[in-house]
This record gives sequence, C-alpha cells and structure tokens, in this order.
Amino acid sequence: MKVKRNLFLASLCVLFLVCYYIMNQTYDELARYPYATEENHDLILHYLDEKDIDFLLAQNVKPEQFLPYVECAGFQLEHTLWYDKAMQLQPADASYIVQFIETWKNEFTFHEMDTLLSAYLYADLAVYFENGDPFVEHASLMVDPSDLLSDLHAETSVYTYVPADLVALKELPHVNVNSTDKEVYVREAMVKPLEALSEAMSEASGVLNYDLIIVSGYVSYEEQKQLYQNALLQYGADQFLQYEDYPGHSEKQLGYTVRFAIAGVSDLQTITESEQAKWLREHAYEYGFIVRYPSGKEAITQKQAQPLTLRYVGEEAAKEMRDHDWTWEEWVKRNEQ
Repeated sequence: MKVKRNLFLASLCVLFLVCYYIMNQTYDELARYPYATEENHDLILHYLDEKDIDFLLAQNVKPEQFLPYVECAGFQLEHTLWYDKAMQLQPADASYIVQFIETWKNEFTFHEMDTLLSAYLYADLAVYFENGDPFVEHASLMVDPSDLLSDLHAETSVYTYVPADLVALKELPHVNVNSTDKEVYVREAMVKPLEALSEAMSEASGVLNYDLIIVSGYVSYEEQKQLYQNALLQYGADQFLQYEDYPGHSEKQLGYTVRFAIAGVSDLQTITESEQAKWLREHAYEYGFIVRYPSGKEAITQKQAQPLTLRYVGEEAAKEMRDHDWTWEEWVKRNEQ
C-alpha cells in the first residue's frame, strides 16, 4: 500500500513537471504588455526580459518611445523617456542621442531638458560639459537664457547661445558697430516697446529718435570674443571688465539690450549730461526699459557708466527699479532674498 502511494505521488510530481514545462514553453512574457503587436513582439523579447517589461508597465512606456533606441550601443531602458524627450526637442540620430544622454545626463535634470535643448545644440553642450567655460573657471551654464529676467554674470555663461526669435530693427535709425552686418538685431518681444520708446522720444524732442542712433543690440559669442580682446588690449587685464565682459557672459548676447549713440559725441561726461540721457533716465521705465549702467552706480554695477545703454525687463520690473532707484544688480539681489 505504501509503495502504491509513493508511486502515485511520484506520478503526480512528474505530471506537474510536464505541465509546468509545457506551460513554460507556451508562456508569453508580453501577455501583460498591452502595446505588443505581431510586428514588434519578437524584437521586444529579444532585447527585454521580464524585469524590463515590469518597468514598461510601471512607467507606461510605449514601443515607439524605446524601440528606436533599443539597438543602440549604451541603451538603458530606464533612460527611455530621456531619449524620447531629447528627440522631440532636438531631432538627431538615435545612436547619437543615446550616447549624448548616457554621457552627460548628470549635468542636467530631466525637467531642464526642455529649455536646455531649446537653447543649445548637442555638440555645443558636449564641448561645454567636457571642457568647461573657456574664459571663466567653474562657471555654470545658464539653463534658460531666453528668460526675460535672466541674470547673466561672471559665474554664469550662455556659451554659444543664439536667441531663436531675433528680429532686425528696420524702422529705427541704426548702424551695427560690432558687425560687418549693419543690421541691429533684438529679441522680438522688445521690438514694439522699443518702437514706442522711439516714438515718445521723437515727440518729446521734435526730431526723429531724439537724434539718437542705435549702434548695438544682440551681440554674438564670436563678436563678443573680439570685443573682449579689444578691451583687454586697451584697458589691461585689471580693468577691462569695467568696459566689457568675457565671451558668453555678456548680456548683449541675450538680445534684450540696446545701446544708443549721439552722432559726433563720444565724451562720457557730455553724454551723461545730454538731454537724451536725462530723458531716458526719467522715462525709459515707462516702456519697460532700464538704464543698465547708470552714472553714480559704478561701485554696484562694476561697470563704467553707460547712460545710453538700455535693457528691456518689462514694465513691472522697470517701474519697481525706477521707484526704488535700484540698479539691475540691486533688484536681482532683493528678489533672491
């Protein structure tokens, strides 16, 4: 009797193992994944295991988000959403995107990619992350230089950034003294405020643009290199920063700055005491502009006075600075507190 019982139990075990083997041979790991199709089934199983499929389900990752990269060297399934987002922001070869993300993803967050890849090219970012700032050691790259109130200084850089919405100033008196291209370019958002400012100046003075000429707007990284070299030669290493900035650290590159000039006048004191400079000090804020480097504030701005250089910051911020007699630096510091 005991022998029969043992044989029966052994038979059950064998039957269980046979059934388990048959079931295991026919079990489809992708049965839980609702996006599997006949076309992608074998490819998914070739590269992913059950743990990976658990990840796809938990993150609701669809095939079109990871299949373009799954065969690329260095592919990491958990970084799929990084690859997919990068491709949407700045389309490139899938292998290149995987290499870029796997090499440099520790330099920025997932949420920073939106603005970062809208402002900089992959190649430029790779060079910056690998070599750092070529002029200022330990400078950090500004993630969103398109922000109207970006605070650019020696510790931050926009490297080779070019605003996407630059517009040539066709209607206002201008000549670009920084470029062989005589057009002056600014961000689109400040064109209408600048035209309104010009119209107000013309009405107040009775002459077009109060006899002011726009001589500088957006200045590119390459143009800033030349300005930097010129200032370095003219003023020396100890003083050039009072007049210019390191390339990649100049607000001119943001596209929200314009510099006016009075024809035939170059003396700083004469410019400072001119009717045009006085008018700008009193009224520029009404159109969203501030005098960026006002006279008497050199110790704060760390720059020689530039009474005809304006920065567009919007009417609210400009009025606040005007009401409190704050420079840009003072306003930034108070808003950081």
